[in-house]
Amino acid sequence: MKSLRSAKRRAAANTGAARLDRGAWVEAACRLLAEKGVERVRVLPLAQGLGVTRGSFYWHFASRRELLDALIRLWEEKNTRAVLEAATRPAQDLPERFLHLARCWLDQSIYDPRLDIAVRDWARHDRRVLELVHKADDARVAALARIFEAEGEAPRMAFIRARVLYYMQMGYYIVGVREPLERRVGFFREYYAAFTGKALPERRARQIAAALLLPRNSADAGLRGEAVAPSAHHPRERRGREARRPPRPPAEMCRSRRQPRSRAHGRS
Repeated sequence: MKSLRSAKRRAAANTGAARLDRGAWVEAACRLLAEKGVERVRVLPLAQGLGVTRGSFYWHFASRRELLDALIRLWEEKNTRAVLEAATRPAQDLPERFLHLARCWLDQSIYDPRLDIAVRDWARHDRRVLELVHKADDARVAALARIFEAEGEAPRMAFIRARVLYYMQMGYYIVGVREPLERRVGFFREYYAAFTGKALPERRARQIAAALLLPRNSADAGLRGEAVAPSAHHPRERRGREARRPPRPPAEMCRSRRQPRSRAHGRS
């Protein structure tokens, strides 16, 4: 009877292992990283949280180190790539370029600040990760500096303006500022002046701010001057709530826009 129960448990574990793909393990590890730190990202608690045995982990990873490498790739794919894409996305003028950057940093489905903070905490105890964080920061700042150079700034000043913009945004997350989205977006004109040294016409500032408070398709239409119908997702339509984006469900927090393919490994 005991051997029969053991066989049933093994069969259930194998079914769970087959059902879980590599991406499910990476997402679960990412959530654990963001919530408790890299030291808690270990096979046993992950398996328990996913309802499978430790052995099923080795269907997809040769070791814990391989899983940690996958987390770094997810961070690079999700956060660094998001900033670089926002900085290089076509725009009709500098204010629209700043709109793309603001949209990137405001939408956690594009850029995940909790993941960024968790990786930076990890880097304090891992020289290899620290080097990757420095490399990512350099790439992000360089992309922002090119925006200012394209506007005629000398390379040295463009670099400093890029640093001010980037470090302010990183600090915003690390300090843990909490404010309604409408309030944050309402300062767009003043932020723009502080970052660029240029005055933004009030009408253009209102247009950009309105675009940040609308779904992307409607926002793009608004920037082109087309009529936009009120949206149920617009913060002003959320009666009795703070005008800020709700946090995404934990299951989606660490999901990459491009999932890695699943592949089996033998246990090492």
